[in-house]
Amino acid sequence: MINNVEVSVIIPIYNNENYLDQCLNSVCNQTLRNIEIICLNDGSTDKSLEILYKYAKQDRRIIIKNYKKNLGAGKRRNNGINIAKGKYIVFVDSDDWVEKEMLEKLFYNAENNCVDMVLFNSIEHDDNYSKKRIYIQEDLLNNHVFDYKYHKDLVLNRFLVVWSKFYKTDFIKQNNIKFPEIRLLEDIQFHIDTMLAAKRITYVPDFLYHYRNSNRLSVQNSRAVTDKSIVILKIFDEIELSFKRKNLFDKFEINFLRFKLNESKNILNNLDLKYKEYFFDVIKKEFDDMNLSKFKLDLIPQHLTDFYVDVYFSNSFNDFRIIHKINELSDNHKIIDNLSKDKVEVQEVFESKLKENQAVIEKLNEKYVNCKNKINKLNEEILLLNEENKDKINLINDLVSN
Repeated sequence: MINNVEVSVIIPIYNNENYLDQCLNSVCNQTLRNIEIICLNDGSTDKSLEILYKYAKQDRRIIIKNYKKNLGAGKRRNNGINIAKGKYIVFVDSDDWVEKEMLEKLFYNAENNCVDMVLFNSIEHDDNYSKKRIYIQEDLLNNHVFDYKYHKDLVLNRFLVVWSKFYKTDFIKQNNIKFPEIRLLEDIQFHIDTMLAAKRITYVPDFLYHYRNSNRLSVQNSRAVTDKSIVILKIFDEIELSFKRKNLFDKFEINFLRFKLNESKNILNNLDLKYKEYFFDVIKKEFDDMNLSKFKLDLIPQHLTDFYVDVYFSNSFNDFRIIHKINELSDNHKIIDNLSKDKVEVQEVFESKLKENQAVIEKLNEKYVNCKNKINKLNEEILLLNEENKDKINLINDLVSN
């Protein structure tokens, strides 16, 4: 038993035998030693549980909770929160890994600033690339305490995940913040609830977490697509209700619409073709009910406005594909036209510069000829002087000899 645990690391595990070693090694070797590592095996059928027991024999800080039934990461993270004894909580996915000084940096930042949560950066890894994901672009937030009111985009942004945050345990429990016990996209509601509730937030601009993207459950290869479409719609509804319960919907309406359109677009784009038609029908009904005004559409990025309009005016997924293709071709023509205009402008600039350069070259040539003529004249004068001097020297020599 560990006394006065500083950080509880909560790791839900489901069939990740290929990556679990790397994950556990990175957590067990943290420079901050007074931690507990809560491993929640969510009904794995591979060798994940064997790997957990192997590490538990070597490190007494590891706590294994083995569940026979697979209920998803949201349910297991809630289990982890309930038993956590650490002053702070951090979530790590079992196919990811972390920098060895991550917990130490986050712990002392949280302690020194008395905050509810700390945000930090990550690196995303795919099979073919690694990409740094910067949580906040504004350097002004570094080492400053703030809340969501400082920047509304902190609530609904592209980092709707829990592994890029470090939470004070009492803050989570006193606000009764829990994960929705669904199998997909469970991070989103938890992220929004914590961001809205936190009174004191800090940001550490270091890249401390390594996120493995290639092994994620993608929209097309996990459970039935019908479940996913229902889940995302439920999440949209829950987010809207959350804002309305807190009387914040008017403040976040445009941010929410942008999020809703962006998530819908991403899911539709990433689905296998055989599922696209079903999901299109789902969002088509949703978009028809939204019936957005031109005023609101003008406040949303153009690519999302185009997506909404294409769906709204399509009667079927086939119509949408045709309209989308026409718009793509139209956009391509615009790009070509712009490139042609740019080419003409570049050509004109080039010709103008060429004329200017030719004029400069002509002037330089003229100066060169003038200088050459002057040099030739000086050379002639020097020759004459040399001849005169020669005659004078001969005369002097004659006088001296006489």
